[in-house]
Amino acid sequence: MSDEKDLSSLTLTDLLLLRLRVNQAIREALTVQLAQRSTDAKAKAEVVALLASFGLKPENLIKRRRSVVAGQKLPPKYRDPANPANTWTGRGAKPRWFREALEAGTPIEAMEIREA
Repeated sequence: MSDEKDLSSLTLTDLLLLRLRVNQAIREALTVQLAQRSTDAKAKAEVVALLASFGLKPENLIKRRRSVVAGQKLPPKYRDPANPANTWTGRGAKPRWFREALEAGTPIEAMEIREA
């Protein structure tokens, strides 16, 4: 950014000229930005057309990796000592029974489900 000036020392004429210069600079910056977007859009269209000529779609180029556990039901890690039917996998928000047990002083280790 350029040097900042104390605008209160400028005359009305100077302020109006400054505003004109600022507006011109804004117009020029917008013109450059729009030209760049137009160039980007043309390049994108050319790439999409080239892919189509090979029978491909842009989404074919992006390989989305899913988590190994995405969509799988996870086994519970914690069990409510007061009611063994209440379990929690340790993912997402803590269930009420878990929060209440912690507030009551139950250590997390006491609620962990240990593998047999």
